[in-house]
Amino acid sequence: PGVWKFEDLINKRLRKNLGEDLVYQLRKFRFNEDRKASLITSFLSRISSLPIDKSSYPREFPANVTWINSPNLQLGQELKSKLVVLDFWVYACINCLHILQELTDLEKEFAGSAVTFIGVHCAKFDNERESKSLEAAIVRYNVHHPVVNDYEGSLWNAYQVHCWPTLLVLGPDGTPLIQFRDEGNKEHLRSFLKVALDYYKDLSAEPLPPLTKVFAPSGPLLFPSKVVFLAFEDSQGQFSEDVLIVSDAGNNRIVVLAAADGRILVSIGCGDAGFEDGDFESCAFDSPQGICWAKDGENLLIFIADARNHSIRKVDMTARYVTTVAGNGKKTFDFKAGKVGREQGMASPWDVVVADQTDIFVAMAGSHQILKVNWRSGLCTVISGSGAETAIDSDKGYSFSEWAQPSGLAFDESTKELFIADSESSCLRVIDFRSGFSRTIIGKDVNEKNLFSFGDSPNKLQHPLGVHISSDFLFVADTYNHKLKVYSRTPTISFNFELGGFAEPSGLALGRKMETGWTLYVADQNNHCIKRVTSEGTITTLL
Repeated sequence: PGVWKFEDLINKRLRKNLGEDLVYQLRKFRFNEDRKASLITSFLSRISSLPIDKSSYPREFPANVTWINSPNLQLGQELKSKLVVLDFWVYACINCLHILQELTDLEKEFAGSAVTFIGVHCAKFDNERESKSLEAAIVRYNVHHPVVNDYEGSLWNAYQVHCWPTLLVLGPDGTPLIQFRDEGNKEHLRSFLKVALDYYKDLSAEPLPPLTKVFAPSGPLLFPSKVVFLAFEDSQGQFSEDVLIVSDAGNNRIVVLAAADGRILVSIGCGDAGFEDGDFESCAFDSPQGICWAKDGENLLIFIADARNHSIRKVDMTARYVTTVAGNGKKTFDFKAGKVGREQGMASPWDVVVADQTDIFVAMAGSHQILKVNWRSGLCTVISGSGAETAIDSDKGYSFSEWAQPSGLAFDESTKELFIADSESSCLRVIDFRSGFSRTIIGKDVNEKNLFSFGDSPNKLQHPLGVHISSDFLFVADTYNHKLKVYSRTPTISFNFELGGFAEPSGLALGRKMETGWTLYVADQNNHCIKRVTSEGTITTLL
């Protein structure tokens, strides 16, 4: 027995090393399909000849997982004689969301074949362990395959997965074949599956049981993500009353609401996911997120972080026309930027805020950077971040600081401070353009590289997506704690109070300034509505 265990360990390590070497070779010869096919065939032949102790891998899905979108599936039954792609993901991770978009293409390509895609959701944050939260994410991100809620990490540990995202391919007998880690493996996975379909005999293309899909709720809004307030006197004659501009992300559109009663005054976008400039009825967005507005002469302009189109869009309210300021609809990791307009690739911009009369700041969640975009010329400039996902306030200055999926922005023109909801570090951070440095004001951990230091207290947040400021207050959408947290800004940042009753709130906007207090509007994402909150703590639903 001891000899067998030692040999099995050697064989497991050899399989692992062979798989890692194959991934390296596939990247090396990524433009040579014949060479890639030969490498994959040799790999499959080699690992097929290696004995393996099958008890060292899961023979079935464990009982302590919850299936979503599908009835329970078994490796020895419905999935027998199939190639199974397990996508180990977590819905807070922007890289995982990028993978979901790629899997959608592969699912269509391999439909009707012996290939099956299954998501294995392994939570990072406490909120993500809840099946209700995961179900909402599955609808929000258009996941059309079975998903396992591996909330205890059983499959994660059993398959020795170490990072999000990881794609693991199982052979027709359920034995792990190869892992693809991180992004950039779509073409390699496609090549591997094509060759494997030819290599293995007697595969089954029998359809799986029908999906038991989670359906989106009906209502005027679907996963509204951000909201901004516009007083009628600032609207350049476009509106005769105060309005709210809302990114109705789930419906792929922008809507303008009456701030008083929530009436929909304007709808921008055809509603179908797409990347099209044009008039309000024909233009198309794909999960629009952050929004801000600016005046340009007699015109009112609205800028949009069009997240899944990886672009910044502009709405000219006078011309009633939508154009693209920067980005080209394709996910691109260009960590240096410096290009103009559609020549500049982007990766999931999540929020925008006006910097001055020609520029907007952009929270580039996908590349973990802060950019400045000149909306007149389209020139894109990196303000801070190298692209590394970590949370470091550099002593060399803010341009050397690092970020972890920045997702919310607020700019104080008077103090020249840019407030940033740094979601994956669960921190609220600031770039101080006067001092030239960044600092962390809420959620700071002793180890700045620790992206797991989250919680729920005055000094701890859980994946915040929104921030808003006034001269006296700092408002934070503590998204995964389902709370609004309010802090005083003077003389220093100090906790004031919090309000619950939300479901992953993600956008905040302060209403018209009043002598008796304030009114804050909240994009209550998973409740599919806009809520009005007063300084007295009352909460009502506007729409």
